[in-house]
Amino acid sequence: MGARVTVRVTLPDGAPAVGATIKAFNRNAWGASDRHWNGTTDSSGEHVWASMDTGWAGDLYDFAADFVDGGGVRWRGESTQRIGAPTSFVIGLAPFIPPVGDFSDALIAKLKEAGGGTALLQAMGELEVARRSGLILGVVSIGSHVLEGLIQVKCRIAGTWDESLAEQPLGSLIKQDQVRRTIPGGWIDKLEAFSRLRRASVHPKGAVGQPEEASLTVGLVRGLADELLGP
Repeated sequence: MGARVTVRVTLPDGAPAVGATIKAFNRNAWGASDRHWNGTTDSSGEHVWASMDTGWAGDLYDFAADFVDGGGVRWRGESTQRIGAPTSFVIGLAPFIPPVGDFSDALIAKLKEAGGGTALLQAMGELEVARRSGLILGVVSIGSHVLEGLIQVKCRIAGTWDESLAEQPLGSLIKQDQVRRTIPGGWIDKLEAFSRLRRASVHPKGAVGQPEEASLTVGLVRGLADELLGP
């Protein structure tokens, strides 16, 4: 049994995402060959499956749409639908931000060893929630605090931390001698570049965030967390 399914993919402003790829996974399919369905949107931002398997009571599908715009920015949207009759629905896209990653037991142990690890782990969890929600400014703002916390932990473990630095924002923190002696120079350069980007993105009329900025934030958090596990 099959049903006609029309999926429309749109950008946040409602414009059609032309050429977006759509992947659908049928959770109730009997055979492996019937589980995966793929399509590409046309000039109206739609893709039509003329006869999608419905099973006896309607099969449950997970749909995921991916799109890269003319500026090279990646967008993603998801939807879960039970298909038991002809169906039309819209997948709204949001900026794609790479996952923060899982917290390894080794990282958690390091954070707890340095003290204050629980609060930092909570902040890293909030960062992941903001990422999944596509909240670019939230990712950058929370990510800045996480980076400050990771620097503090690294310095505590190395015995170079000074409590007078606890309230320093990231831009000031990475200028301190104790920090520069502890954090490898390559990371200092990346953090300085990130700090300059943050200052440039704040204007009198409000903050402006870009998907690339959020991706950079997550990449720095993941990289500095890995560095924390180093010698």
